[in-house]
Amino acid sequence: MGSVETLRYWPKQVSCPEDVPGSFAEELHGEDLSSLRVLYAPQAASPFGPQKEHLLLFRGNELTVHTASRRERSTFVTRLGEVHRLEWGRVLLRSWLAIFAGTSKAMVTFNTVREDLFVPVAAAIRGGSFGDDADEAGSDLTTERAKLDYLASSGYKFMNYGRRSLMRDERILSTLYQETFPLHTIRFGGFRLLTQFATPCLLLLTDRELILIREEQEFTWSRRQNYGCVQTFIPVPLLEESQFGECDSGLELAVRTSAGGEVRARMARDNSQLPAFTASLQGVIRKNRSAR
Repeated sequence: MGSVETLRYWPKQVSCPEDVPGSFAEELHGEDLSSLRVLYAPQAASPFGPQKEHLLLFRGNELTVHTASRRERSTFVTRLGEVHRLEWGRVLLRSWLAIFAGTSKAMVTFNTVREDLFVPVAAAIRGGSFGDDADEAGSDLTTERAKLDYLASSGYKFMNYGRRSLMRDERILSTLYQETFPLHTIRFGGFRLLTQFATPCLLLLTDRELILIREEQEFTWSRRQNYGCVQTFIPVPLLEESQFGECDSGLELAVRTSAGGEVRARMARDNSQLPAFTASLQGVIRKNRSAR
């Protein structure tokens, strides 16, 4: 595939009529592009057949996502304040944003090469701006990022993604990191054949969000970590309930929101951070309940 052909699959910002993709000409007909922020994510080059293409439009506090494929077209519209969950996945050259509002969901897939175009999108949805948007990180952000330094030897990848997840003026209340741990082992004749592991994850409870950083797959048959991760952001005021349940040889933490959403993370029973993190999370939930 040549360089020109490769560029066809890269997202781009649409700022003039000449940039408007033909597949979304009707949706943008008559629009004043100078007053909008418009992003186009073309179909990805894939051996698995036709993919979907997406068009994101910001009109003030309103987000519209148009999706088109050979078989169907759909439109998702929401106000930023109505988004109760944002998921950002990055795995090699494949990235996606999943936006949850009410009972609806928009999934936007794009090439990771131009993920910079989507950083302001995620920041706007989360109601702030990333520390990396500033020319220099403020001292407060530097202090908060330093709270993740303990992961340098045990979870370097998660330390980096945790730091990147923080926005300016966001304060970490508690953290919970779970390394890869065995769930169950398949044995035959007294010999161990295979062991299934729970993949690592990191939970950050801040004064604004609950952030879950995990691998794309929940389970693996080796301890090797994959490239990339999936980040989930949930506003703290929406946290409504948390509970632990038995799960194979570990525990499963389920956190539910007042919007009806839920995130789950598997933990080893002997994780020393569990008591402190659980206490902080329960404190936030009690505060939310008393405020309603």
